[in-house]
Amino acid sequence: MPAVEITQKTITKAKGDAKPGSTRYEITDTRARGLRLRVGPQGVIWQYRFERDGRSHRVLLGAVDDWSIAEARELAVELAGKLRIGNGIPDDWVYLQQQKRGKITWVSKPWVDERKLLKWTLETAIKEYLMEVERTLKPATYNDYKRMLGTPELKPLMKRSVATITRGDLAEVVAAVHKRGVERHAEHLASVLRPLWSFLERDDNIRKTGVTPGEMKTLAAPRRSRVGKVEKRKAKYVPPMLEVGRILAIAQSGAFNPTTSLAMELLVLTCQRLSPVAGCRTAEFDTDTESGWGLWSMPALHRKTAEKRGDLSDHVLPLPRDLWKRLRPAIGDGEYLFPAARPRRKGDEVGAMAASNLSHGFRYMPGVQATPHDLRRAFAVHGRKHGGWSISDTKIVLDHNEGIESGDVTRESYDLDHRLEEKRPMMQSWSALCTAWAEQAKLEDARLSDLEWLKREIQTARDRDKKKTPKTK
Repeated sequence: MPAVEITQKTITKAKGDAKPGSTRYEITDTRARGLRLRVGPQGVIWQYRFERDGRSHRVLLGAVDDWSIAEARELAVELAGKLRIGNGIPDDWVYLQQQKRGKITWVSKPWVDERKLLKWTLETAIKEYLMEVERTLKPATYNDYKRMLGTPELKPLMKRSVATITRGDLAEVVAAVHKRGVERHAEHLASVLRPLWSFLERDDNIRKTGVTPGEMKTLAAPRRSRVGKVEKRKAKYVPPMLEVGRILAIAQSGAFNPTTSLAMELLVLTCQRLSPVAGCRTAEFDTDTESGWGLWSMPALHRKTAEKRGDLSDHVLPLPRDLWKRLRPAIGDGEYLFPAARPRRKGDEVGAMAASNLSHGFRYMPGVQATPHDLRRAFAVHGRKHGGWSISDTKIVLDHNEGIESGDVTRESYDLDHRLEEKRPMMQSWSALCTAWAEQAKLEDARLSDLEWLKREIQTARDRDKKKTPKTK
């Protein structure tokens, strides 16, 4: 590190040395203590170095062409004086010196109300939020949120900046929906608007939205209306085994298309929720070589309770040989076991079957009032009655925590046994029970063996559901 009296000749040589790939070095000025030239591939820079508390510090003064030699020495002297009397060096000190010496021109900018720069209307905010929901959450959640955020009562706010929308504004919207008589709908709308506003408050969005953080956290619908004395709440329905058998008989009849029929059969014989059945992937299924049964490993993506507690392990169900014999040939090279008939949007890849295909299919079955969720009650009630299993036994099939209470750290984190030996007798017993009752249902109603009659009844129910004129033959 040479120490010389820096001259214009010194600077000219330093500029010549500052080439790409060159070696970095420094020149110390003997006229102004602490003043140095740093020479390297990026150019030639004035800097001031000083020692404090046993450590070396530096202040970058700027490029060599920004300051003459005399000016650089004046800056070094001023800095030494500030340090001598114990004053610190402000972060903007060099910038202020550039202003003071006319190196930069101060431009006074008019004050601008930043709220006027906010471009996100409620319409834009909903569009951006739904894109985020589609990216991060399940398709069913996306469809639900899209439907809720299209509520007619929100329409008058769509062109307003979200920065101007208050909790009172949204409370009036929710109250209007409540007054319409759809009180559950109002509660659901409030539960969708709250995460929308949380998205708008996010660090990467708030400068575009200008919303007040936390304002919508307490948004809620009015309390539900009191149930009158003569009114009774609808009891939870437990379908009798004859009806469960009827559902299985119709599912196996061929009255629906083969994909829907097989999905319905899997639903009846496993009593799992709609989402994991409709959206199951081919990679979730395998053969247990020891028993010859199928194994269905449902990932945590489909499990509400598992998601809440951060459990990423699979919920594994053994599939009896008869069911596996019918299911296995359907497992091909595609991603989904039950693919949709067509893409959701033009240009998209074909995804999984919509869960609504199964729920609607149950509604179209003649003589059936049970929903897919009612089958889970049937499994618990009739399994205890006919199969002799306990509530804790039922949990290892229906409860996707494998029957483990949340908070049991040892079982959640270390005991990874899927309890297949306990599940197999239950699944075999349930499959045999449903099959026996399917035969009984066909004996009591011979029309269940009449494929043409079933197809007509299902089509009539489908047309009625869509408010179309039933087809005639």
